[in-house]
Amino acid sequence: FLFAHTNDTIPVASAGVWYNITYSEEVSSPKLRITHTHDDNTNDTFIIQDDGYYNIHYAMSFQDATATPSAHIVMRVIKNDVEIPGTLLEEDSSKQYADFTVSNGPIVYLVTGDEIKFQFTSDDTDVSLTSHRTYGVHHDTSVIKIIKISN
Repeated sequence: FLFAHTNDTIPVASAGVWYNITYSEEVSSPKLRITHTHDDNTNDTFIIQDDGYYNIHYAMSFQDATATPSAHIVMRVIKNDVEIPGTLLEEDSSKQYADFTVSNGPIVYLVTGDEIKFQFTSDDTDVSLTSHRTYGVHHDTSVIKIIKISN
């Protein structure tokens, strides 16, 4: 299993470009048999240590700064640089500066050495992975958990 989160804001600098989400929070330490390093340039990668079926749950929070938002925002999970079928979700923005969260929880078969990354893109550069940061001490923009459920 693994639990990771980030409070990084990641803007869409170029429409249609996929952005890897970085998980640089040291306090996201609960992990077993999944490798992840939070403090180097591989902090967007999770490496599976055991073959099996995994539930990959992820949630991402977005905002659109456009006065009349209508951006298409897409997120997905990739395995070894290939999109995992059933992980791509798309949501359209509809209110300026409103946080909205998109989540998914597919079950996938993974093998030892598989590299997992979480990505998002948009057709509008006014979109970013971000949070209002209204309450609490940690303002997550993306949260994931990866749980092995069967061999």
